[in-house]
Amino acid sequence: MRAEETIDEEGNVALLLPDGTMRYPLAECRYCHHQQEVRVRVGAKLRRSLAAMECENCGRKGLEVLEEFVTDITWDPPRRLIECEPDELYQDVRGFIKENVDFRFSALYDLCAAWVFHTWFLPYFRATTHLLFVGVTKTGKTRALETLKSLSYRGELGVSLTQAALFRSIDKKKITPFISEYQDLRAEEKVEIDAVIKGGQKRGEIIWRSVITPSKDYDVLTFDPFTAMAIGTQFTVREDIANRCFQIKMEEAVRRVSKFVDYEKAQFLKEQLCYLRFFTPRERIEECMTLADAWLEKEKIWGREYERYLPLLTMFYLCGVPVEKFRELVEYDREHQRETAQKTLDAIIIQELIRLFKEEQSAQLSLGAAARPTIKMSLLHERLVNNEEVAEISPRKLRVLLDHLNITVKRRRDGAYIEDEHLEEKLKFYDKRFALGEFERVERMPELDELIYSHVLDIEAEDRRGALIDLLVKLISERGFAEAEVRSRIEEMIEEGNLILYRDETGEYVKRG
Repeated sequence: MRAEETIDEEGNVALLLPDGTMRYPLAECRYCHHQQEVRVRVGAKLRRSLAAMECENCGRKGLEVLEEFVTDITWDPPRRLIECEPDELYQDVRGFIKENVDFRFSALYDLCAAWVFHTWFLPYFRATTHLLFVGVTKTGKTRALETLKSLSYRGELGVSLTQAALFRSIDKKKITPFISEYQDLRAEEKVEIDAVIKGGQKRGEIIWRSVITPSKDYDVLTFDPFTAMAIGTQFTVREDIANRCFQIKMEEAVRRVSKFVDYEKAQFLKEQLCYLRFFTPRERIEECMTLADAWLEKEKIWGREYERYLPLLTMFYLCGVPVEKFRELVEYDREHQRETAQKTLDAIIIQELIRLFKEEQSAQLSLGAAARPTIKMSLLHERLVNNEEVAEISPRKLRVLLDHLNITVKRRRDGAYIEDEHLEEKLKFYDKRFALGEFERVERMPELDELIYSHVLDIEAEDRRGALIDLLVKLISERGFAEAEVRSRIEEMIEEGNLILYRDETGEYVKRG
């Protein structure tokens, strides 16, 4: 790293050099080509300021940019370098985060500390990790964002944005953006944030935007969105957004944290992080990355998980953090990814569709029919409307979502039907993808039904009341079935009329119907 933009005592842009000294950026006279250091105020327009400056050699006005530098410094930059060791600084950063944020799961302090380190070493990586803080009000989301912003490389925290400001800040200024209250953003703002989350997770992906030029023509601008970012939201986000983030579930604090973030202490830590950015050899980063890659390969972690985990695990190796802590984070992350997948509208649609498919399949089997099950769209829509987890869905939107899921819908005279020759295979695929477990339960059902019937029959031979439900559940659960699953199936069989319920003062019994 050659230099880092900073601010001098008079409010001018300066460059902090690896030797700890400051100098001012260089500009060149457009007439005599003399080179000189220039003092440009923070926030000033660079080229306009240089054009008004005089050349020290020929005295004429008109300097040009010789080395690009940022004048719009909206973060608190390091003003000196403080020598340190990675492992010691890591513990200080982790401790600072713990002073300001209360996590119920202690390994999350390691996650956030590693993520902060990663923002300073981002140029070495081809993929990055976004953080997603999810929780209701007063759970510390904004405090977590503020704390990490104070430590991260060029961290900026915003609650509102415009498309141009966001893209230019990431592309030109290389900021680490922090977005608070994602759920309150306007729809068009969410579209832009989502574009950065998806396009900014891997290096090399570009965002195109059309703009109107001063001559009223249209032009296309390209932006490089690659950056690490952190977001706070009250509600879960779409699956394609969530799986690009490491989700952190926020809960109300149970221990006292600092009333305010100590920015002076954060600045002291940042000046050490900047030292490591300058002086950590590339070979050392690559060595740690190789170790991280080998561990992920050994654990059979590939694809998008690999992309998200590699930067964090590399920082673990760089700072000497035990890899077992990372294993805990992987388990935590996977659990929250499963929960998010199950709560998406796609997952709910698939779950209701599987249940309708099973009902139609059972009805056909009872009639001795062998036709492929077809499901009326209006019936699926009715199920979704009555589902408390679905806010609002129109028949048109349902049709669009089914098309997105590659499930065929055909129209008949009496309405639209789901008629897909590969429906069962597709439903099984989505059942596994969303971790719903519907088909796993279906496949176990015949065995479970057989066990229930055989036990009831044996007991009925000795007791005309039938089998005591509590005893029946206990006996069958010893065969590897969960008690809740057995009890639920018994209740279903009673509703279906396959079992008869009998009650007396000693309890509830079931007999074969």
